[in-house]
Amino acid sequence: MRGEPGIEETRAGAANGTASQPTRSLPAKQRRGNLQYPINSIDNHFNTQITAAAQHHCWDLAILGIHAAILTITDGIAPGKPVEQYRWFLEKFVDEAREGSDFSVVADTIHTWRTTLAHHWLHGKNYGMVFDFTMENGWEQRAEIIAFNPKHYYEAYDRAFHPFMPLWSYVDDLSPQEQEKVKQRYSKKFMK
Repeated sequence: MRGEPGIEETRAGAANGTASQPTRSLPAKQRRGNLQYPINSIDNHFNTQITAAAQHHCWDLAILGIHAAILTITDGIAPGKPVEQYRWFLEKFVDEAREGSDFSVVADTIHTWRTTLAHHWLHGKNYGMVFDFTMENGWEQRAEIIAFNPKHYYEAYDRAFHPFMPLWSYVDDLSPQEQEKVKQRYSKKFMK
């Protein structure tokens, strides 16, 4: 995309070994609540490692990382089972209007592929999705197979974390009662 930073230009700290340094987020005075800290933490630490995986074309690792980051965030703010939380995040923050960039439509396939990759390497379910770096879309159905461009998926995920994108204000825009519920879910999860 013209005007958008490429993988090489984003999260430069990931490539030069300074991944623990903050890369981007809203300045502290613009973060209105501490409910953004899990998102900020993922953005400033975990996402730099995802970027390093993408920069080195380690797409399996990038997808595993993206999936883990999404489920960590949604565990506090989205109801439902992990695949539903994953689909919700993609739909709300990652999907784009152009054809084949609505990753939430194939969330079940990506989720199953990621689970198979992480837990059952070489299982038959791993063959329901193939990588195709030549296509301009993020994904497309080809008979029984989902053709998937992980570079496009990574770039769409990465854009969700750009400053002032809806992800940063989502929890602040909730009612005080909903914010308290989110706070309790995060606290319960991280205090175990």
